[in-house]
Amino acid sequence: NFTKQDIIRQTGVPADKIHVVPNAVDSFWQPVNKKPDYKNYILTVASFDPRKNLKRLIEAFRLLNDKSLNLIIVGHKHKAFAAQDLELSEEDYKRIIFTGYLTDNEVRSLYSFARVFVYPSLKEGFGIPPLEAMACGCPVVASNTSSIPEVCGEAVLYIDPMKTESIVLAVESILADQNLSNSLIEKGKLQAKAFSWDTTANKIAEIIKKYYHS
Repeated sequence: NFTKQDIIRQTGVPADKIHVVPNAVDSFWQPVNKKPDYKNYILTVASFDPRKNLKRLIEAFRLLNDKSLNLIIVGHKHKAFAAQDLELSEEDYKRIIFTGYLTDNEVRSLYSFARVFVYPSLKEGFGIPPLEAMACGCPVVASNTSSIPEVCGEAVLYIDPMKTESIVLAVESILADQNLSNSLIEKGKLQAKAFSWDTTANKIAEIIKKYYHS
């Protein structure tokens, strides 16, 4: 619905011409027992697009109390964003891991064993990774902007993505409170189940049938 309103605002397309159909996650995304090669880490899955806000995530990571933690960043450094300078030091590279492209099985394993999944995007049209993380039993920290609250509901800790200290506080809260972590995990599993590709397909079919079926 955020994207719908954005389209209306920017193009003037009538509201009744736009139909909102959500994305989803399928049953593949669930906790697994196969441990990844990494231990004691927080995770994000994102391209190097500046709107993914990786610079502030890295700044927040440096401020976390637990210096044994690693930050794993899964995603391509697409040529369109190659000029983005994340300003990493030699010390950063000891604890910040850029995996590049991974298979779905590898990503699912990372979700399953992450301490926290962090999604600090500045703007999203939907945002599938938080749902994948929830479905795999990982507590989620996510931005309070754009479409993300529509997708994540009450199953995550929200942050102001423009404020590094907001990211730090949310991550530290989960790391320090196992009850909070467990609560978010349970809420997240339920939230992820609220979205299915069958529902998505059926809604698209209904729209096609109503407006275009001859």
